[in-house]
Amino acid sequence: MISYIFEIAANRKKRMRKKYSNQLFLLINELGYNPEDFIMSDDIIEEHQSKSIKYKDTFFTFIIRNDQDSFDSFDYKHTVFAPNYPMSVYIPTAGYANFESVLNGFKNWMKNHVKEYLYEQNEPDLWRNFKNSDKSLNIENINFDNINSFSNQEKQQILMSINELKLLIYKELKPNNEEQKLISARLDYLIDATERLNKYDWKGLVITTLIGITTTLTLDTEKGQLLFELFRRVFNSFPKLL
Repeated sequence: MISYIFEIAANRKKRMRKKYSNQLFLLINELGYNPEDFIMSDDIIEEHQSKSIKYKDTFFTFIIRNDQDSFDSFDYKHTVFAPNYPMSVYIPTAGYANFESVLNGFKNWMKNHVKEYLYEQNEPDLWRNFKNSDKSLNIENINFDNINSFSNQEKQQILMSINELKLLIYKELKPNNEEQKLISARLDYLIDATERLNKYDWKGLVITTLIGITTTLTLDTEKGQLLFELFRRVFNSFPKLL
């Protein structure tokens, strides 16, 4: 009898049905995110059994409340990508909605709020880089066919150019969050490589890196060509090998 009472109490705390939490899991994967990047918890919010989904290392949270009289009716609110990052009102503003509406709201939150926040955090500050750079150096003056090491000024210019390339890739290819992390890691590796490779060897690494990005992201021929074109646009003096 006692164990039965405890089982009822546990089930009350875990109000959301498994089929609904599983749909959230599948949607997170579908949107190109890693479920490990989310922290999910069961709470009591304003006397409602609730599910809170927080994107880790941020304050972005999506809260789903159960109707007190139904397992299948909900409302929700979320952190908004706006100054001071306020919480939205509960949606719908009156009554409750089915879980399909919750999923659509979660998708909208991920695409228009969390994604924009992550883009803002990851986007390089070209003005700051420009302010801290040597204005007398131009990427066109770097000879990538010699075996000399990069000077400190050239390394700085490579950094600025790679950051500009990231912005172009994000804008033109529109990678999802996981793909953006991969692209950023590959291009950051090129920046780090200026510390140990000479210019000629670095040129070879560029080619394999771009091919690697194209292969890993399974870009079609058109998008693969666009990736190389974006590189040429930034490194307009790079050897015709590309």
